[in-house]
Amino acid sequence: MHIINTTLATLATLKRIFAAPALLALVLSLAAPPGLQAGLAASLQAGRPAAGSGTPTLGVVQQWSLSSPEANILDEFGYAVAIDGNTAVIGARNADPNLGDGPIEDAGAAYVYVHNGKTWVLDAKLAAKNASEGDTFGVSVAISGNTIIVGATGVNLEDQDEEDGEVKDAGAAYVFTRSSGTWVQQVKLTASDRKEDDSFGSAVAIYKNTAVVASETKNFPPLIGVGAAYVFYNSGVKNWKQQAKLLPSDPFLGDYFGTSIAIHGDLIAVGATQFDPIEKSGTGKAFVYQRNGSLWKQEARLEAEDGRAGDAFGNSIAIYGRTVVVGAHHADPKLGGGRVTSAGEAYVFTDNGDKWEETAVLTAYAGLPFDQFGQAVDISGDTIVVGADGATQAGNSGAGAVYVFKKGNGTWNLQTRAVTDPVGENDLFGRSVAISGNWFVAGASGRDPGAKTRAGEAFLNLLGTVPVQLPATGFAPGQQTLLPAQPADLAYQSNGEMTLEIPTLGVNLAIAGVPKIDNGWDVRWLADQAGYLEGTAFPTWQGNSGLAGHAILADGKPGPFANLHSLNWGDRVIIHAWGQRYIYEVRENSMVPPDKVNVLRHEELSWVTLITCQGYDELSGKYRWRRIVRAVLIAIES
Repeated sequence: MHIINTTLATLATLKRIFAAPALLALVLSLAAPPGLQAGLAASLQAGRPAAGSGTPTLGVVQQWSLSSPEANILDEFGYAVAIDGNTAVIGARNADPNLGDGPIEDAGAAYVYVHNGKTWVLDAKLAAKNASEGDTFGVSVAISGNTIIVGATGVNLEDQDEEDGEVKDAGAAYVFTRSSGTWVQQVKLTASDRKEDDSFGSAVAIYKNTAVVASETKNFPPLIGVGAAYVFYNSGVKNWKQQAKLLPSDPFLGDYFGTSIAIHGDLIAVGATQFDPIEKSGTGKAFVYQRNGSLWKQEARLEAEDGRAGDAFGNSIAIYGRTVVVGAHHADPKLGGGRVTSAGEAYVFTDNGDKWEETAVLTAYAGLPFDQFGQAVDISGDTIVVGADGATQAGNSGAGAVYVFKKGNGTWNLQTRAVTDPVGENDLFGRSVAISGNWFVAGASGRDPGAKTRAGEAFLNLLGTVPVQLPATGFAPGQQTLLPAQPADLAYQSNGEMTLEIPTLGVNLAIAGVPKIDNGWDVRWLADQAGYLEGTAFPTWQGNSGLAGHAILADGKPGPFANLHSLNWGDRVIIHAWGQRYIYEVRENSMVPPDKVNVLRHEELSWVTLITCQGYDELSGKYRWRRIVRAVLIAIES
């Protein structure tokens, strides 16, 4: 690919309020200082992804975005996420569910989505049967097969020692099971030794018939804030019984044992972010427990070889097989120019058959202060996902990012970095992450969908088993192609009066939204429209907006993008929207193979990427190439 470098025009900070049919009003701040692109290019070459890893590949930013169908301010949808196979669960700890008598403030909710073979659809909304204000149901979620467990730290429970008494904020966890496609509450789990402010449900984990529930602020007087983890086993329908209560072998005040928990097979891993409060305050530890029959025994105590006070090692934890990943989101890694405050790290430990050893230390490839890399972690097979919810993007602190590492030849290598388009300050993308097979989900509990402050969103991504391709935007030239009826689930979204103009080509087209499916975008029915490729940045927003158009129409005649190849550096591309003209200038015109989806990579400025087909092969009936024209925003005119 040939890229023409040029000095980008300085873009002033823009504040816009969008309003269009089918779009909720949204306020967006965008800032892009001069020279930013060059700085980004340099940062990709510098930095330290992980020992032995190379420069990451930046691909499509997000593929599916999820938000609550009744989103409200401060819901924090995405505060917790979980996924297993084709089912994802999103927690919204401050949602106000309505069980028939009106909204219950901050009772919390969890939303279940399933993949129907083409896209992700809402399957169920979960809430506790006896929901009360301030329960924070959804503060933690986990799923295994047809069973979901949801934590609710604010639940008040009956006092077992005092008649008509109440134990405030003792907490609970709720188990739901799926039967004949319907999710029903099966049981409510509580601690056998419930006390006020236990925060039981602060973290949850489940593997088949075994569930683990953390109580990170559990007190054992005179020791305060020690924490505990409770193991429950289901020996039959609704027969969940407490099997064990886990504690560190040498508990101390302020350990916060149970800040994070994970389970796989007969192993449980527990994080304690403040362990060693006297010797090294806040260094943190992690503990591994092995089940033998119905008994659980501490097998290992894990700690960072380079651990320092305040690292919060154990803030997040994940386990797969005999590999444990531990996040330390306040660690200060050495990233070339000295230690970087709270950039964060994630540590990989492996059981070599004799003992558990630290085998890798993962960091962001261009970590900055307070990125909080390691805020969330998960692992599935040879893939690790790490959230950095404090990461700064395009000057927006706390926008967040998610990093994906793959293991090859014994080394964990950074494969890709995901961000949201557009980014906003305190989006907290990466606040929670989960992975199952080739799908990963990330929560962004600070995002403001529909201008609703911290209503939150979540994003699903597919990691490459289904080959994603750039859209096929041309038919056989000179002959008629009969098109089937357009399926309802592939219907295009109207964007009101938004249009695309390319003055040099005499093109002026309406822009329609094309939904994302597993292997790309189906644009066969675009005709004389331009297709916005959903999952890329929305047109005119900061980021990289993909717009596809036909080179050849179904009737065999030239389409609106037939002459895209003739555009030169400096030619104008204009998007008309909301009474304004967003003027872009061409910076690149090239041909790429159909699988070169990284042309849709995230950009810090506002870009459009125009896509069409070129090079029809009569033998295969397909186009060999995609013509790519990329242009950057230089001005906005009323």
